[in-house]
Amino acid sequence: MINNDMGNMENHIEVILNGQLSERRMVSFLEECKIFVSNKAFAAYLGQDNMSDKDFLQYVHPQEVEQFKQFIKKALENESEAVFKIMNAEGKYKNNLVRKVSKKKFDDWIINSSFEFIDIEDSVALYDKALESIDKLRVALSLTNEYVYIYNKVTNIITIYKYEQYQRIELFNMDVDEWKTFLLEKNYVPNDEKAMLDSLVLGFKMYLQQFSVKLNTSIRTDGETMEPVKFLGSIYNTINEGRIVIGRIVLDEEISHANTIMNLMDELQTDSLTGVYNKKTITEYAKKRIAEEKENRVIIAILDVDHFKSVNDTFGHMYGDTVLARVGRKLKEVVGEQGVVGRMGGDEFMIIFTGLNDEQLLRGMLRAIRTQIKWEFAEDFESLSVTCSIGASIFPTNGTEYEDLFRKADCCLYIAKEKGRDRYVFFRDELHRTSYESTVNKNELSAFKNTREIRELQYVTKFMTGVVKNPELALKDAFIHIFNAFGIDNISIFYGEKMEKIYSYGQNLPEFKEASYIKHPEFKNLLIPEENYIEFGFLRKVEERAPEIAKHMENFDVCASIQCFLGTFENMNGMVTFNKCNSEAQWANYEIDCAVIVSSLLSRMSIEETLFKIIDFSKLEI
Repeated sequence: MINNDMGNMENHIEVILNGQLSERRMVSFLEECKIFVSNKAFAAYLGQDNMSDKDFLQYVHPQEVEQFKQFIKKALENESEAVFKIMNAEGKYKNNLVRKVSKKKFDDWIINSSFEFIDIEDSVALYDKALESIDKLRVALSLTNEYVYIYNKVTNIITIYKYEQYQRIELFNMDVDEWKTFLLEKNYVPNDEKAMLDSLVLGFKMYLQQFSVKLNTSIRTDGETMEPVKFLGSIYNTINEGRIVIGRIVLDEEISHANTIMNLMDELQTDSLTGVYNKKTITEYAKKRIAEEKENRVIIAILDVDHFKSVNDTFGHMYGDTVLARVGRKLKEVVGEQGVVGRMGGDEFMIIFTGLNDEQLLRGMLRAIRTQIKWEFAEDFESLSVTCSIGASIFPTNGTEYEDLFRKADCCLYIAKEKGRDRYVFFRDELHRTSYESTVNKNELSAFKNTREIRELQYVTKFMTGVVKNPELALKDAFIHIFNAFGIDNISIFYGEKMEKIYSYGQNLPEFKEASYIKHPEFKNLLIPEENYIEFGFLRKVEERAPEIAKHMENFDVCASIQCFLGTFENMNGMVTFNKCNSEAQWANYEIDCAVIVSSLLSRMSIEETLFKIIDFSKLEI
């Protein structure tokens, strides 16, 4: 019997881990409850393939339409949730808990909220399946005298069990707030531990990825003996995408052993930070799909979080970890049952799609990933934009071996980043084959990733060497190189109290005579933290944060620019600008670095008051 239970348990857990039992149903509305975007699980629940631009009110029970409209309108401003009857794919009206998940601003034309729909009956069924799975797991591992709790946010119910041999004894099954009151009134928790009990309940409700709260209590001894225990909790990610919190109550001295068993299953397969599969599991899965697939395409998509280094440098690694965790959850939400998500390391994720044989469906999926990641962080930062870049290859079109397909997808990822980030690139033989093969034959794929960066590093080295010998000539050569290599239209230098133009190369900008706006507070607000420059590839982004600066740029016919001040933050006495006047485009990191390094030479001279002694700007004419 135990062997059969173990086999059934393993099969059931495998089904859960593959996301076949449930997936969050997510949707965003425009005005009048018209659907802006929804995930596949939401559309499938309603019996549709795609719900974009459809009127959702036709699925709301006629007697509840007006209440639903008012709920959505109020929810745009306030956190709220309510229950409505929604027609499912079978034409039946089912009670759904509708909860606002987040509010996002996308560009300047839409502010919308994401809503989650939870079929209450389905949720209860999943809850029962979770209990069944956990029971089987405990029996299979022969764990006895163990105390386990489950908290369900939908019902606000906490259930605590004691396991003895092959039976489960229910100790508590009640509303968590009533449970807290009961423990204090019956002296299961002393009054001086009330603050810790409050923290424990808060941990349940906040759905923290993992938490641990130490508490003196007699819960395990039915009120007889106080003992120091720890409540260990974590989200049970494989059931309904985190709807249930599962934990254990263990004596403080047993904590090491408890942690080992609690995480044993997940550690073998999932990445602890993001909740997606780890590198080993996703790699093995990809190889298996490629080896076994006979009819459908297999797509390998590698995703990299844009500007993640800036997030880490500015806000710290702990916040960076939070960003990665949110990316992991969002990827699982968007991809759903269409694919499998894993983390390769750092800020790099891999997604394996099977069965997306239609080109437009695949493009739509990658576009949805880009859009949803952008929305996820749209209101988080003022000085940077967290987006993602994606490179993809397709089996069998681009190859039949995993390593070959992975390298091609990786190659396309860096092409996407080089083109400006926030985009996806498919491997195409006619476009990428020659470059790819030349680098692979030399076993230098990593060099392909950074060809431009390496060239610029080599040039910067040459520039710094030349500065020692002849600063004027080195600076002149640098301006020519930047002008030609980066496709810019104008380089200008401004200096002095009035920030008047003292040098210009390239396209004539007659209106750009001075740069006194450098003293405007908006300019300092645009500065990259702890850096001496601002950069923008799209003028509309500047308009959001610095409308006066944007107005100046528009008057000067500047569409994109890197602007490096000379001197110190307290005393900005000059500026070098690298300008694009005919088109907008995101600057690559190596372009910014090169411009900043060249400008730093002039800045150092201005601080040392040797600028005009060393450089004769009349000799810089090209």
